Amino acid sequence: MSKEPKYPSEEADRFNIRFPSGMRELIRKASEESGRSMNVEIIHRLQNSFAQQAISSELIEVLKALAGSVVEVKERDGMQEVTFQRPIPVPKRD
Repeated sequence: MSKEPKYPSEEADRFNIRFPSGMRELIRKASEESGRSMNVEIIHRLQNSFAQQAISSELIEVLKALAGSVVEVKERDGMQEVTFQRPIPVPKRD
């Protein structure tokens, strides 16, 4: 007869980690500010880093395509340079 888990955390993978000096305190402060436990804060930040990496890769591909299009238009129209009339807005990061 197998023992049924009482809590979802009993089914979660466990992983021990050693933090560099001062990192535990940074995580503790961040978790207090966000209202999350330290464990949830670490998981949240890891998930965000992987999502950000995927977004960055996609953005690089879009920028490469855009740069290629700009070069094509520039060459086609015989332009010397391309300038933007207004600054391109950059979204704020959390």
